[in-house]
Amino acid sequence: MADRPTCGQGLAAHSPLPAKLGELTAAVAGILEVHVRALDLGDERSRREREVYLRLAEQHRRTAAELAAT
Repeated sequence: MADRPTCGQGLAAHSPLPAKLGELTAAVAGILEVHVRALDLGDERSRREREVYLRLAEQHRRTAAELAAT
């Protein structure tokens, strides 16, 4: 039984995963934020798309921060 990791050791071994997921999620937020710069704000559909993408980017940033804190 000595060769079996404890629960704490298992958690520690997998702790980089939430951080990496947070980095990925933050990167998606960045992609959304860059994309909205290319939209034609003279077009109603593009304005709506911008609103949605910015909201999604904000949610992704929050999620990324929570994953980093985890």
